[in-house]
Amino acid sequence: FQSRYEYLRAAGYYCTNNSKTDYNFEPPPTNRPPDTVWDETGNRAHWRNRQEPGQPFFAVFNLNVTHESQIRAEEAVYRRNTARLTPAQFHDPAKAILPPYYPDTPLVRRDWARYHDNITAMDYQVADILKQLEEDGLTQNTVVFFWGDHGRGLPRGKRNVYDSGIRVPLIVRWPGQIRSGSMSEELVSLFDLAPTALSLAGVNPPAHMQAQAFLGPFRKPSRRYVFSHRDRMDEAHDMVRSVMSGRYHSLRNFCPERTHAQYIDYLEAMPTMRELRRLFKVHYRDWE
Repeated sequence: FQSRYEYLRAAGYYCTNNSKTDYNFEPPPTNRPPDTVWDETGNRAHWRNRQEPGQPFFAVFNLNVTHESQIRAEEAVYRRNTARLTPAQFHDPAKAILPPYYPDTPLVRRDWARYHDNITAMDYQVADILKQLEEDGLTQNTVVFFWGDHGRGLPRGKRNVYDSGIRVPLIVRWPGQIRSGSMSEELVSLFDLAPTALSLAGVNPPAHMQAQAFLGPFRKPSRRYVFSHRDRMDEAHDMVRSVMSGRYHSLRNFCPERTHAQYIDYLEAMPTMRELRRLFKVHYRDWE
């Protein structure tokens, strides 16, 4: 295993992670000899901890206020998460526009509104980081990526390869190179972030990387297709493959005998999921 961080560190970059390391595999050692992934990882990791003034850096910040767990958090936690919101910034559950595959009930509307409240709280956190760049005089020579690692943490989003599970936000701020407010229809896989980061640093991505740069001197031609897959989700197993072009999205389900709503303990704690189960029992009790 060799990560983009190793290549960046070899190129003189100070690499930090604040602070999630949920890689789905055991990472190489960090914060102890031999350090192979990060110069610094943890909730205090920051580019400001560089030992050399002016050293280039690669800094990751994971904003967990929009995590699935925070939608169903206890009231005190929710209030703490959204303490900076003004009264006008809270979302009224009664005005929520629900996706057609969710039941229109008060519990579902509450989850939907809280999810959007959490997004607003996250916006404040992003603003804090951008302000720190400005305070350090780094705004004009720093490329900023903002993205979601999967669809929303509600049923039919995260863990699924429907559009609601794999179409995620991706915003890139590159002063002097990308016009503010512009949009691109180019297909991008999140795997492409690794070679793109290397390309922007002037490092030629190694040939074995199963992705391609979409910015920088080593940019590749635009993708024709993006692939995704669904296999294991915690204790549940499935097998779905997906291919998406700019116009079509095709899915193949290799386990059609499995329900589309497999039991996943972590997901079952979500009020929306519990509401789906309750309504199923009410309307389809004869199926059991």
